[in-house]
Amino acid sequence: IVGQNIKAVDAALNELREVKYPVDQWASASASEDYYLKEREEAPPAYVTEVLDKVQVREGTELKVSQLEPDGCVPVGQTAYAKRGVAECIPVVDMDKCIQ
Repeated sequence: IVGQNIKAVDAALNELREVKYPVDQWASASASEDYYLKEREEAPPAYVTEVLDKVQVREGTELKVSQLEPDGCVPVGQTAYAKRGVAECIPVVDMDKCIQ
């Protein structure tokens, strides 16, 4: 198994390709807050609106350290308020083609 992992890493390294992109457009990219607008049935806790929502729209640099939990954890149950995409279809695994 270790040998297979090493071969897989070597194969991945051999297939690395440089990706060219317009640096000026990337540097000036901004998040569209419309995408992250949330329709919530109930008002979320202040931690969600003041911290997590800002992180989700890439405004986390505006947060003060004092707004974060000292141990870096997020209070339990906060993911219930996160914007989530729902898959249009559910992938099915073909076990005959699965290599794991």
